[in-house]
Amino acid sequence: MLVMLAVACFYFWTVRTASARLDLTGQKNDYYNLLVDGFLDGHLYMKADPDPQLLALAPAQRPGNAPFKLDASLYRDRYYLYFGVAPVVLLYVPYALLTGHDLPEAGAAVLFLVAAFVVATAWWWEVRRRFFPSLHGFWFILGVVALGLCTAAPSTLRRPLFYEVAIGAGYAFSMTALWALSRAAWQSGRSRWWWLVLSGVAVGLAIGSRANLGPAGLLVLGLAAVLLARRARAGLRARTFALALLATGAGAGVIGAGLAGYNVARFGRITEFGHTYQIGLVPKQLFRVENFAHNLRLYYLLLPVLNGYFPFFSPGDEGPKPDDYIGREETHGEWPWTLVVGLAVAAAIALGEHRGSAHRRRWAGVIVLPLVLFAVNFVVVALTGVRANRYMLDFHPALVLATLVVLGAALAERRRWTWGVAVGAAVLVPAAALFNVVGSLQVHGFFRSTAPASYATLASLADRIVWPFLWNERAAVGDRQINLRWPAGVNGSWREPLLSAGTMDFTDILWIEYDGPKRARFIFQHGEYGDAQGEWFDYESGKRARVEISGALLLPGVAHPWYGERPPEERLALKRRLRILVDTKPVFSR
Repeated sequence: MLVMLAVACFYFWTVRTASARLDLTGQKNDYYNLLVDGFLDGHLYMKADPDPQLLALAPAQRPGNAPFKLDASLYRDRYYLYFGVAPVVLLYVPYALLTGHDLPEAGAAVLFLVAAFVVATAWWWEVRRRFFPSLHGFWFILGVVALGLCTAAPSTLRRPLFYEVAIGAGYAFSMTALWALSRAAWQSGRSRWWWLVLSGVAVGLAIGSRANLGPAGLLVLGLAAVLLARRARAGLRARTFALALLATGAGAGVIGAGLAGYNVARFGRITEFGHTYQIGLVPKQLFRVENFAHNLRLYYLLLPVLNGYFPFFSPGDEGPKPDDYIGREETHGEWPWTLVVGLAVAAAIALGEHRGSAHRRRWAGVIVLPLVLFAVNFVVVALTGVRANRYMLDFHPALVLATLVVLGAALAERRRWTWGVAVGAAVLVPAAALFNVVGSLQVHGFFRSTAPASYATLASLADRIVWPFLWNERAAVGDRQINLRWPAGVNGSWREPLLSAGTMDFTDILWIEYDGPKRARFIFQHGEYGDAQGEWFDYESGKRARVEISGALLLPGVAHPWYGERPPEERLALKRRLRILVDTKPVFSR
């Protein structure tokens, strides 16, 4: 319970340091609350008037340069929301009716993610109690840590907008469906049918939150009916299968009918959720086979870039993108969990060799539903021409659950060979959790910009711990002397880079710009903030020169322990000044 509370507190702290509004009173103008305002006014579109400049354009020309609401759906001169309506019906509207105030979207996002974490933990607790009662409590707690911190939830909450609300709701309802189906399989008598009804309702609500969760959700419902039928006595299998389908279908059918009516009322088609009318940059073809390998690499195989400065990780270079692929958001991926999965596969092989098929069926049957949930959802997401950290919540938590079951089965054996599994799990699972936490502190630099004081405090503490061990990094910090030879035969104006530092999103570059065969200057480029230009100076083609560079891009942040006991004023003076000498002559001082 304490671990769950700590994870929930970390979720809320992440949201609090994301400059997100968590006040529970007043009116708000985020997308979901605008849709609530529309519902309460008696219509299905958002209570927001499109800009006349936007409406004056033909649909094929929108948005052009006109103001618009990014990723909203513009249909017949009204803004709709293609993000799922389930959060509005279940959370936003009741809150507005009960309190007269608008619910903050950050609050909705964190509530859904906490709920998903709690339900997933309940599933893991039930599996451990029923199948691995001898499993040591330490391993159960380690599983709780994995469910809380290894599911991409921390990175998702670093920017809790309407995107994250819809995905968080889909995650919560998917976990609820999985838990309810498992309870139905473990129960006997009439209670199992109510669990099946609940699972159908949960799948319907997951689709109502994230339409792309439909294929996996419906397949899991059908598969659960098959598994229940196989467990029944020979003469009752057909009857059990039919009743199971009826129960799950009743739950999902009610929600599905509501969604179908909602879509028809808005767009005239049952399957149109509004994506066709989305305003913003989208792929021409959303699903393409060519995207699968690229997204697989980003989500599970691409190693991050390591550096010696807090938060120490940044996403690796994704390389060339497939045609018609739109990927602007950072994706840290879950490559550490790939190692955990490898450990689980090795453990499963060892278990298969150690015990008979009856024993394997005892625990292997538990992972069928989460594995199917993972596989189908991953295929759907991986085929799309977009990517983001938050998309991993559609598929990765189910893989975490399945992996924990296999590791639990191995660790419960307590054989001589399980020590290797124990050591591997004890190292890899905390490493995966640490990577997710650190990744959430780095993603897009949000934390650094939204909570600079908290960021500086954490950075100072972390850097002081790590810095003494980074000998190579320490040698790379400080003034530089570069001996170069000026080029010969320069015609016209051109640039070449001399130094570069930083990460992909925050790169500092020092350029040399030539203006013919005799004149040059240095230009400092800081990310996307433009150029700082030095003075023009004369150079001799083919001659050698000594360039001395100090400050700015060669130094870490002012809270870093590299500065030692220097007072804050001196630290700022060193960091904020870039000085360049060519053969002892000052040519750049900004």
